Amino acid sequence: MQSLLVDNAKTQRCQGVKRFEGRSHAAQEFLTGRRSGLDSFFPASLPLGVFALGSSNSWFVELRVRLIRDDPTKQPVLYELALHGLSASFLDWYLENEYVSETEDAEFWPWVFAPEPLTYQWYAWYSWSEEWELLPGQTNQTLVITNVDSWDHTNWFGVLVTSATGERMFVGPARLWVTPMPIFIPTNGPALRYPATIEVFGMRTNFVWVEVRLDELTHDRAEDLDILVVSPSGHKVILMSDAGGSNRVDKATLVFYPNWIGWPPPPETNAIPSHGESHYRCRNYGEWERQLETQPPYVAPPGPYLEDLDVVRGSNPNGIWRLYIYDDSTNKAGVLEGSWTIKFVY
Repeated sequence: MQSLLVDNAKTQRCQGVKRFEGRSHAAQEFLTGRRSGLDSFFPASLPLGVFALGSSNSWFVELRVRLIRDDPTKQPVLYELALHGLSASFLDWYLENEYVSETEDAEFWPWVFAPEPLTYQWYAWYSWSEEWELLPGQTNQTLVITNVDSWDHTNWFGVLVTSATGERMFVGPARLWVTPMPIFIPTNGPALRYPATIEVFGMRTNFVWVEVRLDELTHDRAEDLDILVVSPSGHKVILMSDAGGSNRVDKATLVFYPNWIGWPPPPETNAIPSHGESHYRCRNYGEWERQLETQPPYVAPPGPYLEDLDVVRGSNPNGIWRLYIYDDSTNKAGVLEGSWTIKFVY
């Protein structure tokens, strides 16, 4: 029992009546029916009628026990018992953070100790939110988020629980942490995730520009790579193709912007800088790159493909964005170790 508010043993006489304000162990004996020492005031056979619980969430019960006896040789009689707490029905509650890898399912499950049946309504707080947002239809005990991606990373979740007594308690918040899943690029063929997807939601259409970020790209021969992004509205943009020459690139982070912002394209024959972050406009140094669309069952939308991310401005950004990475030569392989992300600037 936590936060038992009982003073050390003390007695006083008032109008010929001896009152016992309690030892903590004596009060515990009253609740459990067990003796706690040779000087215990309560017999083990004392009937139990109440219980008290504490909580890791700072919920507490105040126990006040007052006994009266007019003869020290007689068994004490319970005179008054009052229980006071911050909650009348919620005795304990907890919601843990969830840690998953990209493409896995995340599941939030609240631990609640309260009179049943319980009802639930889930809420979310996203990176762009100004307040908790109700999740329509999410009224089960568990909240399942399927096929998580970088868009779900670091979002907060909580649930409003209503007990059988009608009392409500907001349980949470808990955070979703998403670990990037590497995108492996075999020699001469599509990446193992083809496409890799991000489901964007909650964005307005009046963004000024969009950025696409590739984290920790490694490949033995950079010019083998053809990288295409397709927006939910169907715009098809080559981020980079046949760039970087025959040089190896190692753990390079590449951020692509619309052309008007003024960043240069990736180098055609020189090496793409490794172990750092580079900022580029889009560029295809090759041809149509038909191999992206002609390798069943891994088929990208047919070309032609554009070379400017500005084409998506004004369209609805919400929906599934797709990233296609293809190795168009032999003997060399690679990996996009940190996966990819999208950012909208307003």
